Amino acid sequence: MTAVSEASTAYDTDYRQALIEGGIYPPFYFRGDDPRKQMPANWDDIKVRLKVRRPSLSETRFTEEDFDDFRCAVTDASKERMVTTKVIPKITGREDDRLNGAGSRFSNLDRLTDLALASASPDSYYGARPEQLDKQVRARLSKLVVPTTQADLPIVPNFFLEVKGPDGSDRVALNQAVYNEALGARAIHSLQQHDREDIVWDRKAYTISCTYAREQLKMFTVHILPPESEGKRPQYVTHLLCQLNLMHSIEAFREGASMYRNARDWAKEIRDKAIDAANQRVDPP
Repeated sequence: MTAVSEASTAYDTDYRQALIEGGIYPPFYFRGDDPRKQMPANWDDIKVRLKVRRPSLSETRFTEEDFDDFRCAVTDASKERMVTTKVIPKITGREDDRLNGAGSRFSNLDRLTDLALASASPDSYYGARPEQLDKQVRARLSKLVVPTTQADLPIVPNFFLEVKGPDGSDRVALNQAVYNEALGARAIHSLQQHDREDIVWDRKAYTISCTYAREQLKMFTVHILPPESEGKRPQYVTHLLCQLNLMHSIEAFREGASMYRNARDWAKEIRDKAIDAANQRVDPP
């Protein structure tokens, strides 16, 4: 095994291998009849949900002129910052900024692997308002569900976006996406298992991570599997949900933007349900 330097980052050449050896697997890692190659148990449900049409992207509300504006924004965005401020908002549409912890470093979370990996710092992540989760649960699970030390930022992150400029690396974006959503999957799982005697491994995905690089929108999901043996950590298996070139046509843009917005809404429903269930298991004062 190649030694992994202290606080290896997604930009390092050994980072992917560090993830794999930590039980965090990128898309298409497993081969042959390995059972871990199987899709999440709710894969079909997720795909159906992401395909729901959005009125805001209908032919009457998102026109050829709007699509031309998007193409011009992409063409003019020569730096990552320009992509983030000029291009991405056209994909994301209107959103609740209070649920977006853009640019925050996940410095409060426990390590996900035995190897030293730099704290995740997603370009955008979406979570719940802190007050939504019972204070007792928040305190007990702080190192699993509260990503930053800033008390007013979103918690229980389970939807992520990484953005790269025209010269950015797809490899780095993938590394970041895989690690981000593994942290998110752990957060949701910890809420689901809070105050339960037996751990349930339902093979379902509850987290989505997206990348936008070189005009391509990619979306991934991850599900947790039990440790391979006693004393080991859980395994996180990533799958590619979709890959679309949003510049290709107005239909491709509508499809990609719809899937992104639907995924963001789906992720909110998932974490709200997990939080509500955890709150209901709190003993009354």
